[in-house]
Amino acid sequence: MEYKKYEREPYNIYTIKTDKFNSCRMEIILRHKFDKKNVAVDNFLTDFLAFTSLNYPKRRDVVLKLEELYGASFYSNRERIGEMILNNFMVDFLAPNFCDEENYLEEVIKLPFLMLLNPNFKDQEADINSFKIIMNRLKAEVLYKAEDPVYQCVKEAIKKSFHDKPVVESRIGSIEDLNDITPHMVYEYYQKFIKECVCDVYIIGNLDMDKVVNIIDKYLTLDTIKDDNFNLFITNEITNKINTYEVNGEFTQANLAVVGVIDNIDDVYAFRVFNSLVGGVGLSSKLDQALREKNSLCYSVSLRSTRTDGMFFVHCGIEQSNYKKAVSLIKNVFKEMKNGNFTDEELDNAKSSLLSSNKMGEDSIVQLLNNYLMHQLLNEDLLRDRYSKIRNVTRDDVKNISKKFHLKTIYLLKSGDNNGDN
Repeated sequence: MEYKKYEREPYNIYTIKTDKFNSCRMEIILRHKFDKKNVAVDNFLTDFLAFTSLNYPKRRDVVLKLEELYGASFYSNRERIGEMILNNFMVDFLAPNFCDEENYLEEVIKLPFLMLLNPNFKDQEADINSFKIIMNRLKAEVLYKAEDPVYQCVKEAIKKSFHDKPVVESRIGSIEDLNDITPHMVYEYYQKFIKECVCDVYIIGNLDMDKVVNIIDKYLTLDTIKDDNFNLFITNEITNKINTYEVNGEFTQANLAVVGVIDNIDDVYAFRVFNSLVGGVGLSSKLDQALREKNSLCYSVSLRSTRTDGMFFVHCGIEQSNYKKAVSLIKNVFKEMKNGNFTDEELDNAKSSLLSSNKMGEDSIVQLLNNYLMHQLLNEDLLRDRYSKIRNVTRDDVKNISKKFHLKTIYLLKSGDNNGDN
């Protein structure tokens, strides 16, 4: 694989040339600073820009165009790293050497730019039909999540732990936030959005990258130079006190979330091995062994650690009567890690799991492109350079990294059948 960066004043283009896949992928990423008051409209706009445009005013027009391009797909998502929002627009398409049309490559590359730079606005308002479809879809997603006990438990536990930090905010916003959005607001927000976002384009595949870059330069008509300065790592206060909340719920099963703060991580590989060892997929993780295999307290238990947010949480669904025992076992797992109470076999299994995931990532066009993005934004190693560093993680490395995990909040969302006074 050949990695290359093409620098432009208003944007940069990052390429990975490889003949490993029959398909290609391009991501256009518009980055800007997180703003709590714009969460809902920013997410709405991300969906809107990938739905229709003035060139393709009906969704059917977009679908037909994608079918003409040998079944290409174009879609969007939105994510956050620290205090930076990434509005991502992806196009997946067949490698040109598998088709005969002379202008195919230019047609498929220019499509997303026609969508993003020529939105479906009329008289300074978002197209009303597209607006209604997206609004209904987002409201349905909010209502669906309101009925998801895992989501509600973790969300409220994080809110109790971090209050006004970005991690607290929903990706979509609330129903009230969505109701505040108007077609004219979407238009107004876009005018600011397109001028202020930092733009990056990533593309991977068996392509003549110089030719690809020329096409991108032709259709990506941004000319504003932006300040690429974002706080990607959030620091949270570490306290000795663990706050406990027991909240009445309406679900059939109780849900437990244990939330904590991660101190500054200076060894990312020990951090990854720790996560694999404590909460990795499968039956070998410390949490799974403690709660499920040995004590049958839950069907599954998960650990999620976010280095850029400086936080982690453990979640499990339990019988309410097992609440205190589950909390005690979770605390004990973290205590054992700090004391180095894990076997060489457990350490080797954790590293083997990471090595396997890394290998799988090298066989995924999506993971390779995402890895290149993280390489640029967070200075993470490329997948091909990680193997020896994973193998070299020692017991002391993991023991030391475990001391950077500090419990902060215990949150129990009670089952509906067992509600009583707190």
